[in-house]
Amino acid sequence: MKTTRRDFIQKTTAGLAAGSLYAPQLFSIATSKTRKKPNILFIFTDQQHIDTISALGCSYLKTPGIDEIAERGVSFTQSYCPSPVCGPCRASVYTGRMPSEVGVTDNGEKPIDGIPFMGEWFREKGGYETIYMGKWHVPAYVSSRVPGFDVPFCGHGGPGALSDSSYTFAAEAFFENYSSGQNPFLMAINYMQPHDICEWLRFNRKGKRDLPFEPIHDQLPPLPDNFLIPNIEPELVKLRRLEWEGVNTGWSDNDWRYYRWAYYRHVEMVDAEIKRVLDALKASAHRDNTVIIFSSDHGEGLGHHKMVRKAFHYDEASKVPLIFSWPGRYPEAVVNHQDLVSGVDIFPTMCDIAGIAQPSHMSGRSLTPTLSDGEPLQRDFVTSEIEENRGQMLRTRQFKYITYYEDEAEQLFDMQDDPGETQNLATEPKYYSILKQHRTLFRDWVNSLKIPSVVKHRW
Repeated sequence: MKTTRRDFIQKTTAGLAAGSLYAPQLFSIATSKTRKKPNILFIFTDQQHIDTISALGCSYLKTPGIDEIAERGVSFTQSYCPSPVCGPCRASVYTGRMPSEVGVTDNGEKPIDGIPFMGEWFREKGGYETIYMGKWHVPAYVSSRVPGFDVPFCGHGGPGALSDSSYTFAAEAFFENYSSGQNPFLMAINYMQPHDICEWLRFNRKGKRDLPFEPIHDQLPPLPDNFLIPNIEPELVKLRRLEWEGVNTGWSDNDWRYYRWAYYRHVEMVDAEIKRVLDALKASAHRDNTVIIFSSDHGEGLGHHKMVRKAFHYDEASKVPLIFSWPGRYPEAVVNHQDLVSGVDIFPTMCDIAGIAQPSHMSGRSLTPTLSDGEPLQRDFVTSEIEENRGQMLRTRQFKYITYYEDEAEQLFDMQDDPGETQNLATEPKYYSILKQHRTLFRDWVNSLKIPSVVKHRW
């Protein structure tokens, strides 16, 4: 007997509550169609610094789960989020449009009506079963109502250390019980870790005279090379540094190193969940026909520029991991250093993977030419927006331009010679033509966006 989507949600939630996560009746949505389109597994972490994957060179942690995706896929190192803030970025990724176009420029805002979300589009246009677990934040932190998705378990809104395993349990149950003869699925797992570092920061605001765990004294990672404040900064960035932990609470160098060590442990916690999901997928009948996409909503300051958390445009907050794995179709263990990519590219790329048309007016573009054939993306720049549309970043192949509303302190960094963004070139006469060029690119880009009238258009 065919199970309705309503039954699907009720049975899964009941199974989770009862601790019976592997009951075969939980995922029994049947169809007579033969699946030809690939399944898609989208794993999305929260607040993950791009350089936190051991297979890609980070030696301060071990990430066997994410390593497995990287070793069997294509990783992008020039990957930027549409906004270094949770809600705006998620609204953007799940629509393929910039946050200001969706009407979500800060946490807690509702998207405007009429824009199709990923789950709605794949269900209607592709015949996909669409499943969502974890954090939503558009606008509710967690919700059982995610547009176009069945939500078997929406979480409780608390720390990832408590809720992330629940999403893994639901995914394991799904893979074990979903028939290979059913419709293709799009599963989005939105883990909360390593966002728990925010709680760690609140508990360690004042620093520590002595570290609580003696054995880790010799394991603390060093301070980053750009553990300094750039020569010229906008006021909003200065205020952000002072309102959060570290500088304003008088941390010692040892405190900063302890924070970095703790952050890597949070990444390892979410990696353990990812590894369990991958193991369950491999044990099922779905791995060979499943594309895995891994990314995060934004990065983490991690001590670079003496910053913590997010909501600024230095690379530590605005860069994110992005990996696509489709064994047999995409090359494996490839690291793409040259192409500029963005979180708004995920949705259109998924559409290409599924063989369905893209929604109109998307800000992103499909990455399939570069994933399948290694073709250069031929993109001149990517952009990112700060909360409430107060700041914008434009990254070209060599330079990064940052501007904040009603602030004369523009920033221009040579990302080839100064990847740590330590020397602001915006006031140097010999770079004026480059600065002017980036201003023009930025203005033309903003003017091309379809920003609704309800959004405060500062530019």
